[in-house]
Amino acid sequence: MIQKYFFKIALAFIIMLFIAGCGDDTPLSGDETEKELPSITSAVVSIPIEKIRTLNPVLSLDEDAYFLNNLVYEGLFALNKNLEAEGALAESCEYQGGGALLIRVKKGVLWQDGESFSAQDVKFSVDAYQSVPTNLRGSYGPAAALIKYAKVIDQETVLIQFADENNASLENLTFPILPAHKYKKPGDLARAEKEFIPLGTGPYWVSNFERNREITLTGNPFYKKDIPKNILHFKIMPKREEAVTLFDIGEISITFLKDIDRSTLIEDKAVTVVPFISNEAEVLGFNFNHGALQNRDVRKAIAHAIDNKSILETCYYSSGVLNDNIYYPGYMEIESEGPLYGYDINKAKELLKSSGFEGLSLNLIFNSENQARNLAAQIIKSGLEKAGISVNLISLLKDEYDMRLRKGEFDLYLGGFRFNENYDLRPLLYTGGALNFIRYSDIEMDMLLDKMQQGLMTDEKRKTFETLHDYYKNEIPYYCLLYKTYGFAATTGLTGEIAPVFYNVYNGCESWRVTGVKPE
Repeated sequence: MIQKYFFKIALAFIIMLFIAGCGDDTPLSGDETEKELPSITSAVVSIPIEKIRTLNPVLSLDEDAYFLNNLVYEGLFALNKNLEAEGALAESCEYQGGGALLIRVKKGVLWQDGESFSAQDVKFSVDAYQSVPTNLRGSYGPAAALIKYAKVIDQETVLIQFADENNASLENLTFPILPAHKYKKPGDLARAEKEFIPLGTGPYWVSNFERNREITLTGNPFYKKDIPKNILHFKIMPKREEAVTLFDIGEISITFLKDIDRSTLIEDKAVTVVPFISNEAEVLGFNFNHGALQNRDVRKAIAHAIDNKSILETCYYSSGVLNDNIYYPGYMEIESEGPLYGYDINKAKELLKSSGFEGLSLNLIFNSENQARNLAAQIIKSGLEKAGISVNLISLLKDEYDMRLRKGEFDLYLGGFRFNENYDLRPLLYTGGALNFIRYSDIEMDMLLDKMQQGLMTDEKRKTFETLHDYYKNEIPYYCLLYKTYGFAATTGLTGEIAPVFYNVYNGCESWRVTGVKPE
């Protein structure tokens, strides 16, 4: 068989030599179709990540560790595509009033070492997160801090008592649950940092960890659902953006990119790009201490004078989507696609005239170090001046920009927010909120924001948000210019479902395989 193969190769080589010796006008007969090279499919998917300080979820603040741990651990609840909480390790739950939540955990779940999961692991996890000093807590620390205590009722039941019934939502219980049997006491986790190896109940387990070099995830043989058959090979690099050069030599299969101009990084690469909505919103904020801006019609007029589409295309390279409020697009299944108000200069003029604020003059501050916002400020100024509003643009370095925001020294400001996945927006919108630089205050809004974080099951929470959404659109304390998108760049040989969401960028990775040409 091998001899026949080499005979065919030799024959093809001789024919090619003959063709090369013919003149350009020599007619050739026969089949001119190029030989299709055989391909192979690999279950090893190579992914670049940046340096990780620790994989310990009670300590880690690293974004890459957060995404990786989503594949190893499970929480009591997980978020769906609409950011609604669904049971993960929790089988069922029931609110009992006063911020108390009774949870029945799933039976038959095993840790990645074959030990059984129980309600005791939930209590241990809460105690472990809370054992870490406040200044050392990782990404999940703030959520765990909302819990007053966890009490084991029996092996399958645990009571979660929240410290405040206004901070008792299921979305606060997505933090990784940790194995009690692996540690003598919860405080041991606060000291396990550099050489920490995760042990969870999720689809993958860490089969290899070479600090500052690579991390390998393999299918968890005890996983309660379909066990992944592929291998995720994470290569640690100084900067993830620099890894795109490795597509050319087949060293990486897929990479996560945030830059709005990411298309320029990969324009000469044979890759497929999958965009997805981030948790970053770009906004125009109104200072409610300014008399004219307290008028709802003036805020609506300003919104009508802003060309969101032009801002998206010109300033953000179309790396975004338009949304009618600052909550996540499609949050709780409520439709929000598109700008709140269409670009309509005549409507803006009409609203200004009817409100009695024609000839308005406003200062707009923005961070000069952000190129996209520099350009957006110019477009906003142009639109407002067409509507009859004089705009003074004030370009500031970040420190002075932040200082002016805190002091309220602005009329309008151009900025952005990166939201936590539980979308508790009280810091921005609540009367006296820590990030409420616009000095917005409304009793009805305060009540709705509190209710969103109370002990509500999904249907009731969705109805509450529907009311809040309509109320927000009428108030427009911040005008949402757009939501930025991130992107995944994958080699054209990568197959499977690429379905990232901002809190779980490797969603669908269990199906990933890499197909390439088999070396001759």
